[in-house]
Amino acid sequence: MRTRIAVVLLLLLGGFGCDEARSDPVSTAEKSQRVTMQLLGVRAPGHVLIQVASLEVTADGRPVSVALEPGQVDLGTADHAWPIATFSVPTAAQQVALTLGFLPDGSLERSGISEPLDLRGAPISWESNATWLLERKRVVLEVDVERSLEARDGQPATFLPEFLVRY
Repeated sequence: MRTRIAVVLLLLLGGFGCDEARSDPVSTAEKSQRVTMQLLGVRAPGHVLIQVASLEVTADGRPVSVALEPGQVDLGTADHAWPIATFSVPTAAQQVALTLGFLPDGSLERSGISEPLDLRGAPISWESNATWLLERKRVVLEVDVERSLEARDGQPATFLPEFLVRY
């Protein structure tokens, strides 16, 4: 009986630490870095209130975890980059693909008058070299608001983002 217990214990204990193929959750976490994404509006005619609906991030084609910041963003606030999300980038990654979507309705203020803003356009998508994100630990999407607004007679203005990506 003691021999059987000793063999079972030996097998159980020998299985831990000898299998190099197992991945340790702690070491996996150490092999990625948190990156903050911010949204900055420039050349806005007044307050431009929008809300982020989604951010999808993949590193070398594999999805990574994303945490969105709640609340609205005012692209009309000069010189303020709004934190909108954080995500993890594996340190071994080469390419990162990002897709940012907005809730469909926002608001725009021009000459002190508030009007609806249509944000139902396609999401913003781009690819980035992972090294740039890992070195700087942040990415700022700078939106030229004036160039991003398309007005149509009798219709709400449409938001079609013209942007730069800054690291």
